[in-house]
Amino acid sequence: MERSMPKLLWVTLIALFCIALIQTRVFIELKAPVKLLLNILINAAFIIGLAKGQKWAYVLTCFFVLLSIILAFANSVAALAGSLFLTCIVVIPMLFCTDYFFPRLGSSESLWQKKNPG
Repeated sequence: MERSMPKLLWVTLIALFCIALIQTRVFIELKAPVKLLLNILINAAFIIGLAKGQKWAYVLTCFFVLLSIILAFANSVAALAGSLFLTCIVVIPMLFCTDYFFPRLGSSESLWQKKNPG
């Protein structure tokens, strides 16, 4: 039985895509450092992994989002506020879809599929 992606997860995917688009524009226009290109590629990997329901993408997205908050806190209050806003858009919908990534043991279908048939 193939798992269907929760509709709420689209919010996370679209937010990550928008972040990647903004980073790409900054990279091209401002000739930003190569580490920004690496960040764009990581976001693309997260988008693909989350869409396919991969556990590694879920865990690493949570880790990198927390890391970005810590780094933004070290920068400035404005960077922290922006980082917290983006974190809410990316992480909160993803957390509601946790059982899509980690189905309950002993169950052939996840709790998400039981609540939302079809």
